[in-house]
Amino acid sequence: MNTSRRLSGVLCVAVAAAAPSAAQERITVPAVASIVGAAPFFSDVRAFNASYTATLQVTATYRCFIGSCPAAPAAQSFALAPRQSRAFDDMIAAAFSAPNSAGGVELDVTSGTASNLVVTSRLFSTSPTPTVGMFIAGVNATAAHRYSTLAQIANGGPGPGFRTNVGAFNGSDSTATATFAVYWEGHWVGQVDRTIPPHSGVQVNDVFGPNGIDHALLETSDAVVTVQTDGPPVFAYAAVIDNATTDPIFVRGAPDVAPVLSLGGGYDTSVSLVPGQNTCGNVTVQDNPTAVAHAPGSHTLALTHAGTAYEGTVADDGSFTTQPKNVSAGGSSFTITITGTFDRQGFQAQVRVEQTAPSACSYLVDWVGLKTEGANFFP
Repeated sequence: MNTSRRLSGVLCVAVAAAAPSAAQERITVPAVASIVGAAPFFSDVRAFNASYTATLQVTATYRCFIGSCPAAPAAQSFALAPRQSRAFDDMIAAAFSAPNSAGGVELDVTSGTASNLVVTSRLFSTSPTPTVGMFIAGVNATAAHRYSTLAQIANGGPGPGFRTNVGAFNGSDSTATATFAVYWEGHWVGQVDRTIPPHSGVQVNDVFGPNGIDHALLETSDAVVTVQTDGPPVFAYAAVIDNATTDPIFVRGAPDVAPVLSLGGGYDTSVSLVPGQNTCGNVTVQDNPTAVAHAPGSHTLALTHAGTAYEGTVADDGSFTTQPKNVSAGGSSFTITITGTFDRQGFQAQVRVEQTAPSACSYLVDWVGLKTEGANFFP
């Protein structure tokens, strides 16, 4: 007697599981604008129904996060007959009545399927002369990533040079914290953290300038920006802008891999006695390079300094400790232990030297290591 009820429950679950999520029936344009002023930018958007048989019902919602944003998200619904296209010139001002603002647009397909909705946009400037602008495609949820890479990032250069804005749009229902890290010739240059509310975005204008990593004098055309969040995937992007013409190119975030702990390499190391922490009398220390042997992802490592190797363990945050090392030199015996922390560019450590013979005494030494090539990475 309960068979039909059980079957009914199974069918309900199957139907619920098969129903597409809102994100699956959504196309996102992560960057749109209608900005006037010294550097005006505007977005022309196009929507096309690729189906030969089905009409699409679409609701476009403007998610403003820059400038004069509406008090509530502005929305507009429209229908697209089979094979029909619609033009939305200066979409933000004309369709959403939100001039002097910028953000992203989410287009939800309420009838039909988002796989048939093709959305493109052109974001361009009209000053000092009209520009070609940059093409920004509407994308589905698979284009959002927790880890992204933005390549071909430029700053400075001959004449007026270039500047780069980086940003991310969070299409999820959860707040995301995003880290934008700049790398140049393999070296970590700096990073900024930004909080992104649900269905909103953030943009770091001139990421090399004071609003970003504050390295405005660094000239490059091949820097890389990585974007990492604390969980929710985001649509990462960059706009590389010619300062002479204001013509931009759009760089869409490519999927990256999760970072692993990686610390191996050579470090130029400065050495100094810690004041007030020496009971051994006349002690002389000198700078020496440090070689760190570390397999990516491992939590064991070895540091070699002045010909002596120290084995130890390291945590994901870069903090490390070596095992006590017994060393004999000049008729004296010592036990040496090192504790410290690696960062993106090097490490800081404190070395405890305990003399055990011929008499007991101790002193502390500070090490500051700067990595000679590449950067350190942390999960």
